[in-house]
Amino acid sequence: MSAQGSRPEDFEISSEDFEQEFTFEVEDGLAKTVQVRRKGRGLVVNIRYQDDALSDHTDEAFEADGAITITAAEGGIFISSFRSLLSDRVRLRRTRFF
Repeated sequence: MSAQGSRPEDFEISSEDFEQEFTFEVEDGLAKTVQVRRKGRGLVVNIRYQDDALSDHTDEAFEADGAITITAAEGGIFISSFRSLLSDRVRLRRTRFF
């Protein structure tokens, strides 16, 4: 598995609008593309697997307060974010692998 393209391995994204695409070769001919889009608090992650005979597509949406951290790893990316709950009395930290 290898990540394609030139980008930092670990970077932080502020609450401004953002869009980035990451491509990984999973195995012989099977590619995984992860697209991250942020608009305000909304964050949408689009995951696509594709080869000559197969195509699969999944969208996941969630909200994040403040900056999020993206870490490129072998075979995908980790996204770490925070979300305020209960009138800002609780901060939920979320780390997901896509």
